[in-house]
Amino acid sequence: MPPIEVSIFAEGSLPPDEIVELADLGVHSRADQVVLDGTVTDQAALIGVLERLRRADLRIRDVWPAARPCGDKDAAHIVVTGRVGGLVRSVLDIGVVTEQPTTTTVVLALSSADDLFDAIERLGGLGLELRSVHVGRPAVLPPDDGDP
Repeated sequence: MPPIEVSIFAEGSLPPDEIVELADLGVHSRADQVVLDGTVTDQAALIGVLERLRRADLRIRDVWPAARPCGDKDAAHIVVTGRVGGLVRSVLDIGVVTEQPTTTTVVLALSSADDLFDAIERLGGLGLELRSVHVGRPAVLPPDDGDP
């Protein structure tokens, strides 16, 4: 399995010793927000990092592939309630569809904003509950008002 490039956004404060231990991931933190950007060797290493954050009492908010899954195009990550991959595939003829125990995630390239609204409309037409929609990559950390 190739290395995994990942961005992890969490709420909470990372203890100084954990910052040193996770320095290879590019730790960015301020107040009660932490973003880790970097490469882990495999899925087991990713789970290890997530477990360290959990043990440090951080609340993991987002885990994203650091590399854009759709090349130069923005990507939409749409999560709906239920294991409905087959149904979603029948309506959206593009994108990558993965199922988790309680949700289904669709990742699709966006050529325009119309692509996003078209996908949401099609999924809504199936009566599916949207859990989340992310476009592009999450921002690292917003500038702090006190930063120079």
